[in-house]
Amino acid sequence: MLSGIGPAAHLQSVGIIPKVDLPGVGQNLQDHPFAIVGPFLFEKPISFMPNRDTKMEDAVEYVSKGTGFFSVNPVGASGFISSSLESSGQWADIQVFQYNIGVDRATTYLINQLCGLNDGVLETFFEPHMNTDGNFGAATIGRPKSVGSITLASNNPEDKPVIDPKYYSHPDDITVHVDGNYSVLKFSKC
Repeated sequence: MLSGIGPAAHLQSVGIIPKVDLPGVGQNLQDHPFAIVGPFLFEKPISFMPNRDTKMEDAVEYVSKGTGFFSVNPVGASGFISSSLESSGQWADIQVFQYNIGVDRATTYLINQLCGLNDGVLETFFEPHMNTDGNFGAATIGRPKSVGSITLASNNPEDKPVIDPKYYSHPDDITVHVDGNYSVLKFSKC
């Protein structure tokens, strides 16, 4: 859009001379809402606890050789399932994840970063469980029906665009995500 290709009226509204009027540019944003479920707590030390289970040698090995603990994906398991709305049975519309990681300050920091939460939000929730082994599950919508948009805030390329993902604006997306979260809860009982 900054180059003048996009919806002419929008481009003109931010001071850009349209070169090609393409009304659909920026109007088909589909994102995958993600929800973490847990923690599911364990009484035995069987999960990964970053503050307990890592040491300086792990970081040195990763930096020098690209191997070791830090070269491993933190997702313990992932799979695709169908929601109650996927009647054909041919295409899963939910992805579920399992993270074998306990509750400590590092976990709290990682989840805050992953989900874009403000500092302090999870600390309050996790405080009673701090330094406890456990795991987390998560679910995301694989084929969302909600459609958002991206527009320009100005003609300055340094300015962030205006992103409106319109999460859950299609009612099916709520049903699918709730189905996914219930599946994560069922898996956690295994």
